[in-house]
Formats: sequence, C-alpha cells, structure tokens
Amino acid sequence: MIKKLTRYLTFSLVHLIGKERLTAFTNNIKIKLQPLINRWTKFTPREKQLLLVISAIFSLFIIFSIIGSCIDLTNRVYNKYATLQSYKISAKMLNKEFNDLNQVSTNTYSEVSVSRIQGDVSQALSIQTPTITIQDNLLTIKADNVLFEPVILLLEQLRKSYGIFPNKLKITQSKSGYVTLNATFMVTQ
Repeated sequence: MIKKLTRYLTFSLVHLIGKERLTAFTNNIKIKLQPLINRWTKFTPREKQLLLVISAIFSLFIIFSIIGSCIDLTNRVYNKYATLQSYKISAKMLNKEFNDLNQVSTNTYSEVSVSRIQGDVSQALSIQTPTITIQDNLLTIKADNVLFEPVILLLEQLRKSYGIFPNKLKITQSKSGYVTLNATFMVTQ
C-alpha cells in the first residue's frame, strides 16, 4: 500500500516538476534526512514503538485541536450571523416605522378667533355667553356653574381643533356636580 502511494506520488511529481528537478529534490532531502535515518536505525524496537505511539498521540492531538478550532469558529460565525440577522430585522422595522412617520401629515389646526372659540365653548358647555378674551396672545376662558364632564371634553376639543393647551387652569366646584372654569391659553395670531 505504501509502495503504491509512493509510486503514485513520484509519478505525479515527475509530471509536475520534471524528472531532473525531482531527482535533485529527493537527493537533497535524503542528504538532510540521513542523520535522522541513522539515529532511527540505532533505536531499539521498544524505543521505536514508543516514538511511534507518542507521534500518533501528538498527531491526534493536533487533528482534534484543528477540528475543535473549526467547530468553535463555525459556532462564532453562526452567532455573529444570527446577531446580524436580528439587527437586519430591527433595521427593517425601524425603516418601516420611519417611512410610516414620513407619510403622516402634520396636524393642521384651525385658526384661533374669539367668535370660533365662543361658539365651541357655548356648544360644549351649553351656556349662552361665556366670557372669552384674547389679549397679548393670551386666550382666557371663564365659565360659571357648568358640568364637570363637558369642561374636560371642551379642553380636549380645544387641543384637537386648535392645538392649544392651557397654561393656567383652575377648576373649582361651585355646587354639587357643577364647577367654575378659569383657563388661560397661549395662542399665536
């Protein structure tokens, strides 16, 4: 078996590098290996067996180390790939959310005017003449003896319709179930 393998390798190398170069190469190796061959022939059969066993164990250790390193590398590459895939999914989700946000139009609010606010307040609080003033970009709404729930609904309506929030808000109970509203809003005209 070893002779056939040696013959096959020799035949292959002769065709690859040429007969003269192969002969020079083998002679050079024989010269360099001659001290090792001489030393090997001086060993007893027991020493030769021991060296062969140690060489086999060392070779197996090297092979298992290489295989273990390959498995470890494969695991690390798989973990990195899984991490990158999760980043990719997160990035796609963020991109979709960003595109959705870009498609949403900005809120457009109605212009604040005393007559419009007065109509909204009258309708929401069911009163005829609420006190509403705009002075120095401050809108003031005062209403006495109104139900509490319509006051909260009015504040929500003002937020949605005009985009205004109260700077100062005072709601006090006037009698059972009724409150007095005093609210000030910052507006731009």
